[in-house]
Amino acid sequence: MRVALLALLLSIVPAIAEAQEEPPQETQQETQQEAQQDGPSAVETIDRVAVRWYARDAGGAKKPRFIYARELAFEARMEALAERLRLPAAFSEKNLRSALERHITETMLANLPVEPKPTPKEVATYAEAARAILLQRIGDGDVKLGAKLLDE
Repeated sequence: MRVALLALLLSIVPAIAEAQEEPPQETQQETQQEAQQDGPSAVETIDRVAVRWYARDAGGAKKPRFIYARELAFEARMEALAERLRLPAAFSEKNLRSALERHITETMLANLPVEPKPTPKEVATYAEAARAILLQRIGDGDVKLGAKLLDE
């Protein structure tokens, strides 16, 4: 499964890099003009599937899971921030792989049953601890940068 994920990841890296680049100004203007001509029924592509994966523990091939390009790019930027890279838009293939692995791991862990169920107070405590860990990884000074990334 790991080899298949690696092969899939290597095939989508160029697509995600293209998603980061802005289209030329002429293309943007043409798209806006076409959208105005077509009216409110025009369809716009907001995001696309970057990775399709499945695991036996998560329902197998009958229940595939999807990771979207924007979500994966955001998570890769977070990995880059954790490495203290200061360019928020720049991330490496290593960051992308790490983000993909983390996303799949978190999804699989989220499917596991929790026994006994935590109380709301415990959930709030865990959420605060997770927030503190994230701030420690990306640095307290990068909180505004993280908020900016969330807005993108």
